Amino acid sequence: MKILMVSKTYPLAADCGGTGAMARVIAEGLLARGHEVQLLASRRLPNCTQNGIPIDAPLVIDQPDPQKRPESWTAWDKVQFLHKARHNYLAVREALQRIKPDLVYLNDIELLTGSVYSACVDAAVPTVWHAHDHLLYEMVRGKENHAPVSFKQRLLNRITCDRPREAFFAAPVIAVSRFLADRYLSLGWPPERVQVVPNGIPDYFFLPRERSRSQEGVLRLLFVGRCVEDKGVYLLPELLELLHRRDLKANLTLVGEFRSLADQQEFQQIAAEQGLKDSLLFRGVVPREDMPAVYAQADCLLAPSLCDEAFGLMSVEAQAVGTPVVAFKAGGLVETLEDGQTGFLCERGDVQALAECLLRLHQEEGLWERMSAAATVFASEHFRSEDKVLTIERILTGVVGSS
Repeated sequence: MKILMVSKTYPLAADCGGTGAMARVIAEGLLARGHEVQLLASRRLPNCTQNGIPIDAPLVIDQPDPQKRPESWTAWDKVQFLHKARHNYLAVREALQRIKPDLVYLNDIELLTGSVYSACVDAAVPTVWHAHDHLLYEMVRGKENHAPVSFKQRLLNRITCDRPREAFFAAPVIAVSRFLADRYLSLGWPPERVQVVPNGIPDYFFLPRERSRSQEGVLRLLFVGRCVEDKGVYLLPELLELLHRRDLKANLTLVGEFRSLADQQEFQQIAAEQGLKDSLLFRGVVPREDMPAVYAQADCLLAPSLCDEAFGLMSVEAQAVGTPVVAFKAGGLVETLEDGQTGFLCERGDVQALAECLLRLHQEEGLWERMSAAATVFASEHFRSEDKVLTIERILTGVVGSS
């Protein structure tokens, strides 16, 4: 099967997490299964070949500014938006004519007009969406259910090669969690075209390693992800303070980036004012192949997300190396651990509950050891990348066979 994968990002090294890492795992997995895989990406990447996968990068991201909502766009933003949408439509049509794929696999898309998908529809090429996040949901939700009646709207749709909401429902969706799948079903996607395939992680996360909790009486906590408000990072100083009041010494390592140096300094200032400066360690971005060792050096991963997570890759990665997880009940994150068995789930925003769970994990005899062992088994049984590639292969083959 000849597959054209479309993805705005794709890691050229193994030091990438999140959706980009999943794109690489899936592309290389399908290639190893004997399929011909080519990648169409944004200009953030060079034209090259990576581990046998040709990368063509002509696309442009059509959001003028990710921090700006469409209602606040300037006239120039709107003109650029239309120009980029048309550019992407033509770039995809050219690639389809040149490559002649059996199927287009849309992964990690941030192209709000849907012009990429429209090019596939017009070329009559079977297409599958892989929804790693809420971008596709927000794009389709924002469309009108009925055909535009104004001449201006019809003209804009023609320029951008956009489609109404119903046109998207013809393409199957692979969702990374049941929570995310339910969101697409709520838009009107036919149930038979929405399938759940959780993210998988590579075998090097499952390499045998001896695990033990800290022997120094200090709870080693870890946070992995973007250091922003939605991820709950600004709740962590309060959590550390609660633990210290209960005479539990805890250190916190943060792996990830703040939006800016100013945001990081603000966070450090908050921690310093609470006397927690010496309890924090900032690691920044860590290469993905080095992450198993980082998880293994922690007694517990914290996932205090305040937003509706589509999945929660860091939760699965931590459990694969035997590190229990304490998390908020936030969207698909709930599906990545077994409450009371491989970690704990708390009500969103309840920092006191997080502290109580950590105290229990630290104080209850044998609990950490049982959770650590169960976490490794749980991750291995449900989240191996090889199994996910096989499932995705079956879905793609079925779509091509029925077209």
